[in-house]
Amino acid sequence: GIPRIDFSDDANGALLLENSSTNLFTYSEDFSNADWLGGGAGVFTITPNAVISPDGTLNASKLIAPNVGQQIRQNKAIINTQMSNSFYMRTNSGTKQMKLQINDTQIDSTFLVTTEWNRYTVSGLVGSSLIGSGRCTIANVDVLDESSHVYIYGAQLEVGSYSTSYIKTVGTTQTRVADTASGSGNSTVINSTEGVLYAECKSLSNTTAQYIAISDGTAGNEVLMYFSTLADQITVVYQHDGLSNSYQQSISGINKTNMNKFALKWSVNNFSFFVNGVKVNEQLSGTVGTGNNFNQLDLVYYNGTNNFLGKVKSVQVYTTALTDAELTTLTTI
Repeated sequence: GIPRIDFSDDANGALLLENSSTNLFTYSEDFSNADWLGGGAGVFTITPNAVISPDGTLNASKLIAPNVGQQIRQNKAIINTQMSNSFYMRTNSGTKQMKLQINDTQIDSTFLVTTEWNRYTVSGLVGSSLIGSGRCTIANVDVLDESSHVYIYGAQLEVGSYSTSYIKTVGTTQTRVADTASGSGNSTVINSTEGVLYAECKSLSNTTAQYIAISDGTAGNEVLMYFSTLADQITVVYQHDGLSNSYQQSISGINKTNMNKFALKWSVNNFSFFVNGVKVNEQLSGTVGTGNNFNQLDLVYYNGTNNFLGKVKSVQVYTTALTDAELTTLTTI
């Protein structure tokens, strides 16, 4: 019941809402443990607890590798599945190239690691065979020596097309339950006659179905921002009293994984949708409800499906239809 606030984008923070996920790497911080296997052209020299990690404690490991192409890995028998492999990395000085892989070389990316902690991720579809016994690895592209080496922390392997927030493991896999936010508001403060649904948010995925919604707990009375499975598209809907939608438009060209400001306005014969200070759609016709048809604000569809997954800085409901000038100011980044 405690919200998670994410500060990775700025100091103000945002409500973090994520799907359930499991870190399949055991010992996500102790790379000297026998669960991590060495391979490639040699074996890393690993020094645990060598430097302060992103969590503020002395638990990041130092890597030395006299030859290129060395690796540490855990083998996972996973096929025909979208997977993501992520590590936090930084150098002690200068830059170094490091590689993350899933299923040996099937999913493979090289990263330029700097002196700043960053999280590096490789994602993709594991095929129908276990290449290299399903090795999920981190490997060095450059030589790592005492004067110029890499620190690593927070290994995570999970099912999905993107990496979720870090889940610590110590000897076994660990699962984080899904986040949900719903049930706010009531019929005395949300009316169907006129209003604005406002949100400042970013999605974790550009192609996952998810909602920010006002309703009465049914599909007959609802105001929706539907984050479509189509890339860069949001569909907005206003419906009342179980009638056909008074307003429904699909707007393209919106990168949903960016932090955006959205405002959906409804009033009789006056519907519009604003994105980042611009009115991207308007409809000057359509009926509205005659009373307090709405009584809940949810970051999920009314029936509990398609939770919003992402970072949310603000969600507000205005009980009057703001002017275009007000909506421009409200949504300007």
